Amino acid sequence: MRELLYGAFEVCAAGRYEGVWRETILDCKLRGMTYLNWYLARNLLLALTDDLRRDSVLCVPVPGNVARIRDRGFSLPHLLAQELCHQMDNWSCVPDLIWQNRILVEQKTLDRHGRFENVRGSYDCRPLNGEKVVLVDDVLTTGATALEVAKTLLLAGAGEVKIAVLALAHRDYGEKH
Repeated sequence: MRELLYGAFEVCAAGRYEGVWRETILDCKLRGMTYLNWYLARNLLLALTDDLRRDSVLCVPVPGNVARIRDRGFSLPHLLAQELCHQMDNWSCVPDLIWQNRILVEQKTLDRHGRFENVRGSYDCRPLNGEKVVLVDDVLTTGATALEVAKTLLLAGAGEVKIAVLALAHRDYGEKH
């Protein structure tokens, strides 16, 4: 499925954050069943447009909460980006292209407005030269983080940014397309 994030960025999602798909994501993310990553990435690839699968792209995971990643031992967006690139010969995984420049409050603890305020200006990026970027995340809720990271990538010189997520949690951030 494809939708627009605030009318600015195309989001490709493998499904909605509900039912069995939600449980499968949680099994990988919270219960350490990282062997499911291949299956998750495969389904995400099927949601992407044909031209995007043909193009050479930089595959970039959304930077996550450092403390939570340390506790879990992994970042699901990072694992997804690596697996997507493993399955796509013409994609390059670049996990260190963008990073948080300060410690953020966990987004899940904030309301909609607080999520946007929390991430505003909180990312830095290495310079780019017009490359196409696929930004990878697990679940898109308000889209605040994805929007801020995508804007940062464009300001750093990306030619185009597409967002690829396993699941959409809400539909109040844009329009179907």
